[in-house]
Amino acid sequence: MIRIYLLLLITLWQAGCAEFVTPPPISGPPPISGPLPISGPLPITELTQPANLRPTTDSLREMLSCFEQTAAMSPETVSQEIARLEVSIRGVEQNENNFSEFFRLACMLGRGDASDAELDQAQALVEGLVQKSKYEENRQVAHLLERTLTLQQQLRRQQGQTLELKEKIEQLKGLERDLDHSPSSMEKIP
Repeated sequence: MIRIYLLLLITLWQAGCAEFVTPPPISGPPPISGPLPISGPLPITELTQPANLRPTTDSLREMLSCFEQTAAMSPETVSQEIARLEVSIRGVEQNENNFSEFFRLACMLGRGDASDAELDQAQALVEGLVQKSKYEENRQVAHLLERTLTLQQQLRRQQGQTLELKEKIEQLKGLERDLDHSPSSMEKIP
């Protein structure tokens, strides 16, 4: 049931990731035809990307695919990847440059067979991502994971309560059988 919910959320999220941008109208002088006059050497600029680029659709898809990738991994592989990610982010503050690594770690810690401690750790990581992210896209992806973790924790609690109730029902059934077969109940039947 959770997988269906996750796939639905991922599909809806990916459908909403496409942006339709219309170019601004061109104003100003008409374009110059012919070669441009150059007075001196052209300046050389670095072709580096600024550190504060908005997340791309590919990076968002990569983060969302973490759910499927984690589900397909063996427990040993997941443990190794968690250990690798924990080492790579140890002592590093969460920010936009390492958002996807923290997200991936939280996603892996929040897998279906995770312990309660791992779920709590994943929840704490996601809360930090939501609070520290500058970009709405990252916050939305983090909110999606946060909601998934919350639902997983609620499901786990409900399953525990259901198990407790089943055990109590079995105890009551056992008491009822004992009462039905006791000698005092046999004497009252004419």
